[in-house]
Amino acid sequence: MTAYSQRVHHRGYVHAPVQYAYLDTDAYVDSRMKNIGKEGMYFETENPVSPDSGIHIVMTNYPVVAAAPHTYRNYTATVKWCASAPSPGASLFGVGVHFISRGNIITGDHLDRLVQSCDLCGKMRPFLEMTLTPAAAYICGFCDKHMTALPSGEIRDSIENFMIGNVL
Repeated sequence: MTAYSQRVHHRGYVHAPVQYAYLDTDAYVDSRMKNIGKEGMYFETENPVSPDSGIHIVMTNYPVVAAAPHTYRNYTATVKWCASAPSPGASLFGVGVHFISRGNIITGDHLDRLVQSCDLCGKMRPFLEMTLTPAAAYICGFCDKHMTALPSGEIRDSIENFMIGNVL
């Protein structure tokens, strides 16, 4: 029986950077997501992750426009399994998780090690340097300065819609 026949929901193959940390720590580790579905995710990392443990996962380069309807910025998950990954030339561990919760607003006490891409210019910045807009987009200080200078109106509304992926 293959893994695909055991899945309730389809998995989309998306290669994207993520960071994870055990729920009781602030030690975020860089990883690479390989696929994601409505109820879970598979990612690869250099360190083994303990099965049955709770982790927090953050999408560091959140692809708003290309995101599937079930893709969010961050997740709380339970590790279901961890095994050596079949990646040639690298010693990585594959990790399968089941989502407990998900959201687009990143919160927590220890966010100083997270990096996030600006939803407007796409540049990677430390998370604590980002500004959360009223439309739930994260933008860097440079873009925030320019957005703040824009008068209210159709152009500003169009840019805000673009940042959250609401473009017709």
